[in-house]
This record gives sequence, structure tokens and C-alpha cells, in this order.
Amino acid sequence: MKMRKHELRKQAYLAGLATVTVGALALSSGYVQADQQTAGTNLSDKVGLVTKQEASEVSDVQTSQEDVNAQTSSENQEQAQNSSDQAESPEQAQSPSNQASPSEENVRQEEVNSEKVSETANEDGQSESKAGPKQAVSVKPGVGQKVSQDDENSTVKRTSVATVAERKTANTVSAARGDDYPAYLKNAAPDSVIDPWRLYNRECTSFTAWRLQSVNGFTIPGAYGNGGQWGYRARREGYRVDNNPAIGSVGWLDDGSYGHVAWISNVMGDNVEIEEYNYGYTHNYHRRVAHKSAFTGYIHFKDLATTTDVKRYNVGILAAQTDKTISDGDYHIVLAANPKYGVDVENGSSKNGTNVQLYQNTEKDSQIFSVGYLGNGYYKLIFKATGKALDVSKGSRDNKTNVQTWDYTGVSAQQWIIKQSDGSNTYEIISQNGGLALDVSNGIIANNNNLQMYSPNRTASQKFMFIAVDSDAKQTIEDGDYHIVSALDENLALDVENESQKDGANIQIYPNLANSKEIFTVKYLNNGYYSITHKYSGKMVDDNGNGAFNGNNISTITPNGSESQQWIIKASAVKGFFEIISKHKDKVLDVAGGIAKPRTNVQLYVRNGSKSQAWKFVPVKKD
Repeated sequence: MKMRKHELRKQAYLAGLATVTVGALALSSGYVQADQQTAGTNLSDKVGLVTKQEASEVSDVQTSQEDVNAQTSSENQEQAQNSSDQAESPEQAQSPSNQASPSEENVRQEEVNSEKVSETANEDGQSESKAGPKQAVSVKPGVGQKVSQDDENSTVKRTSVATVAERKTANTVSAARGDDYPAYLKNAAPDSVIDPWRLYNRECTSFTAWRLQSVNGFTIPGAYGNGGQWGYRARREGYRVDNNPAIGSVGWLDDGSYGHVAWISNVMGDNVEIEEYNYGYTHNYHRRVAHKSAFTGYIHFKDLATTTDVKRYNVGILAAQTDKTISDGDYHIVLAANPKYGVDVENGSSKNGTNVQLYQNTEKDSQIFSVGYLGNGYYKLIFKATGKALDVSKGSRDNKTNVQTWDYTGVSAQQWIIKQSDGSNTYEIISQNGGLALDVSNGIIANNNNLQMYSPNRTASQKFMFIAVDSDAKQTIEDGDYHIVSALDENLALDVENESQKDGANIQIYPNLANSKEIFTVKYLNNGYYSITHKYSGKMVDDNGNGAFNGNNISTITPNGSESQQWIIKASAVKGFFEIISKHKDKVLDVAGGIAKPRTNVQLYVRNGSKSQAWKFVPVKKD
């Protein structure tokens, strides 16, 4: 049966040769971005495996915690003496010595039609069991490796390790990118595709080879072996292998069995943040924090340059604080210092890699970006003319990295925080990928001047405005006098507090349908917008100057012809009701907190389709 399996594995390798060739072609095209990305802000909480060494470390760090945690660690160590689990299945795919190695180029998004390795069958036509470890070839232990019975039993299943490992999360800027492992490898069954580095897909070795290629710019030699062999082989080949982790290095574990490798995305004192595949036999992506002693050592193929002097936002914290700042919709993104100049895709090209620059283009319908909220504080910015996404070139985290458009895949280089800047209706546009801000190169306001990523500095070069493209600006109701009632409770309507005739009088909801002093005159301005005037005072409903903030108050002000007093009245998702949308900013009149009680304040807020933002215009009957 052993010979039978070996021959079937040989056939599996031959079936995968086409995959290697096609994968190498994908490498030659540039940097691949997978078509999905796992949100990288939450560390893994899945049950996994831990070696005796790591279990011991867990016990050490728990000594200062509560007794119950110390007891858990002690139980885990006791289990370690009896566990027979192995660390990970082997991941090397055999290939002839003259097999072409992958291209040196970084890999960029491209569809790859890979051949799948056929599932082997036994003599009775049944599939071979996948319970045992998968191996393309018999791999000898590397120098210094000994596979003893004790070592083979040196791992332990545990439920508390993820919690313990996360005791100290990243307090520096992480290089983690999320699950951008190529789709053709990620979406195939584990061990069914041979990757461009002659390793089986969805194993720790394949993902680490991908990360080295796509981020570090390092092509690992083909068929580098099981994870436990990497450190020995790397040392023989002259690479530095030590116990000092660095961002971009490879954490290497020799547990006496198949071992494990992972990519180091951050170093925080004695702890490391790692990205990996197949942690706990899941064949999926994980991101977690562990003590540096969890690995046998660290391989320094081509570490990432660390730029500790580069100022960055901590995007995880910033995204949580910022949340949603503008509504989904179409916008010109313009420079606040001179709104005639906007973010511009060179020549409106649809090619991947098209440069993004500054240009006097705000009158052009061809230079519009569709803004879409992704949740968790992040947005995508899509160039409407081509459907391409605003993208940080090669996913770089360096100052002065270029900005381009590329097919949208959802990776971190295409996710943005739109941060309100310094109490105004201007915004910083921050990349999730590196915490840097969109920036006008050298601060020069001129056609064709480049846009880049740069350390946040709150200068005019990094302040932008989002000017809504008002496709909804049109006449929807007749001019006239109305009570404007809330969908939350049709007995409550827009109301000027105390029927005040002063500038700055607050607007609320109140049961006033019988009050002739709480009528509003609605007038179409023949430009797609309406004015809404409190008939008793002659003051206009006004967004208080800029309307930029969630929670921006609404009041009545003497008519002044400004955009703050112009509104779109658009049919709401609530039947028979309308949204009242500020021209100055794409936000709508909203009942604060959705509270249907008299004297609840009315404010501006991003559109959410709720009844808090739906209004009915009830005509006032003429005498």
C-alpha cells in the first residue's frame, strides 16, 4: 500500500505541473491581490495546537493572572505529556531539479486556471482516507533533526492559548495584510494544487512562500520542504537564522514532526504577531500574537525595512473611533485648499496601474468616485468611469508610495478611513494598509502633480473635501406650505423651538399639526434643490454652516443664498415619505437617536434608510 500511495502521489505531482507553469505566469504579471480579504483586526480565537515549549511559555505568562488562569495553564501542560497530536501535515510537492522556479517579479491580480490534483482512489475505487498526513515525497529530516517518540507527542490541543497569546496585542504598526492568499490556491481543496513554489496549497509553507514573494520581494527556492526543515536548510544555504524576530522574517518551528512556519508581521517586545495558514489543522488563514519563544528560531531571508521614524496612524484604533463619516454615493474628491483641483485618474484610463494625480477636473463628470462604506470604519473608493479601485501601489507601507487604480479585490491596500480633519468639512484619507495619508506631492497645487501616500501631518496637502454629485437633485414635490411629519410618529412634526424668530433657533420634533406658527414653506429653486422656510419667522432651515458632522445641529437662519440652506427632497425607502438631504454635505435630516418623543432634537446624519430619516410633507389646507 505504501508503494501504491507513492505512485499515486507521483501521478498527483505530474497532474500539477500545469499548475506550476500557470502559477509562474501569474507571477510574471506583478503583484497578485486575492479577490477577497479577511478582516485583519481580530486575532484568531480558534482552538489550535501548541508545543510543549509554547505551553510552558503560556504557563509562565499566566503566573501574574488570576488563579483560575494559572490552573488552566497547568492543566494544559499536563495534557501535553499525554497528547499524540502532530503539529502539521507535510507540505512539500516533489518536482524535478530542473523545474523552472517562479518569476522574481512581484505577483499582481490575475485569473489563474489551475489543474487540480485528482483525488486518489484505493483498489476498491474508494477515496483514500485524508485523515493521515499528506505528503508528495518522503522527506528526510534536516540537519540536527531527530524524530523521537517523545517529540512526536510534544503537542497539545488547547482552548485558552489564543486568549493568553492575545494578552498583549500590537502596540506598534503591523505589517499584517489579511488573507490575500491567491484565490485559485485559497478556494481549492487543501493539498489539491501545487503552487508556484512547488508546495501544496493551503499549507503553512505555501502561504509563507506567497507572503515572502508578494511582500518581501523574495522568491524562495522550490520545494523547500516541510516547515520543520526550513531553518536547517536556510542556514546551510547561508541565510541568517537566529532567535531574534524581525518584521518580514519567518518564524520556524521544529517540533520533531512536520513542524510549522509563519510570517512575522509585527514585533512587540518579547511578543510577535504572525500571519499563517493551517494553524490547528484548519487549512485557513490566522493572525495571532505569541511569545517569541513559541518558535525554534527566525529565518531572515529578506526582512522588511523598518521605518520606526515614520509617523503613522494606528488604523485599528482610528477606524473604530472614526466609524462612518460620509454617506455612500458619488463624489468629486477635491483639495480643500483649492476645490477647483480634484483627485484625477490620468486620462480616465481603465488599465490596471493607472496613475492618480491632481487635476483641475471638478467640472468633469468623467472624474467621479463612488464611495462605499465597508463597515468597521473603512471605505472603498471606486473610480466610477472604469470600476477600478483607488489602490496603494504594490501594497507598500513606505512614504512616497504611489497611488493608482486597480481591479477591486478588497485587500487592505484598497480600504480607506475617511477621517474628519480639525473640526471642519475637510477630511484626511488614510490607507488601512499602512496608516499613511493621501498627500499632494511636495504640496504643489498644479495639473498633473502626483498624489502619494505620506506620514499624516495635517497640512493642506492632506485635506480633501467630498463634493456630492447630485444625481438625485430634481423636483419631487410641489411648492407650498406643509407640516413636515416624522415617520417615527405622524403626530410629531418639524418644529422651531418656542416658535422663535431669532437666528439660530433650534429645530426639534413636536406635536404641532394644529399650530399655524409651525408651518414650513417649501420652494423649488430650479437647480434641483429646495429651500425650506419657517413661515412664521421667515428664517430658513440651515445646516449651521457646513453640515459636515454626524450630529451637526439644524437651526433657522436669515436667508443668505448659501448651500447650507439648499436641500434635496428625495423619495425614501419608507413608502410615502421623503429624505431631506443637505446640499452642502450628503447627510440627511435625522431624529436624534430615533427617539419618537416631543422635543427630541433634529440633526444631520449619514443616510441609513431608517424611519428617523423619513419625512412626510402634509399640505396645509388653505382657508
